[in-house]
Amino acid sequence: MTGTPRTAPTLLLDFDGTVALGDEPVLAYARELAHAADAPDLVERVHGFLATGRDDVHAVDDGYLFAQALGHELGLDGARISRAYLDSRAGVTSGEVPLHAAPGLRDASDAVRAAGGRVVLVTNAPADGLDGLLARMGVADAFDAVVGDARKPGGMGAILDELLAEGCPPAASRRSATSGATTSSPRSSAAAERG
Repeated sequence: MTGTPRTAPTLLLDFDGTVALGDEPVLAYARELAHAADAPDLVERVHGFLATGRDDVHAVDDGYLFAQALGHELGLDGARISRAYLDSRAGVTSGEVPLHAAPGLRDASDAVRAAGGRVVLVTNAPADGLDGLLARMGVADAFDAVVGDARKPGGMGAILDELLAEGCPPAASRRSATSGATTSSPRSSAAAERG
């Protein structure tokens, strides 16, 4: 039979709220925005949104998007909002901002692999430091590949095309020509850190 080779079944996971649990990363972003806008009540508004999942003014269903909308509402430009996000992610990456791995993640990863599949983390979180963060959480080896700086949702099509075309991305970190996302294999990174 000819045609396109079959790609291994793939479980794609996001980082915040799926692999990593806890509200602290969103609240760290809110604190950075509050500082930039000199608006301390922004943190409480984000906390309230996280508690209820509701906001009648902004059409968002995500804590990061809600915080971003508040930043815009308070007059922050895109560059300052991006800086606040990156500053908050630096705290996440360094371990200053607490979070924990989802219960059952390792069991789910093992089950997918036992069935001949692969597990890929695709996140908008900055790729820089992501492998180390996953290692600190004890889940670095739960993934066959990690795609950081994914630029979802717009970048997702290119990432899926690449995963379908290549199978599992190669072990070495690289910059994707199509998506602009950074792909790495934490298994290789963890082995290099030990070796």
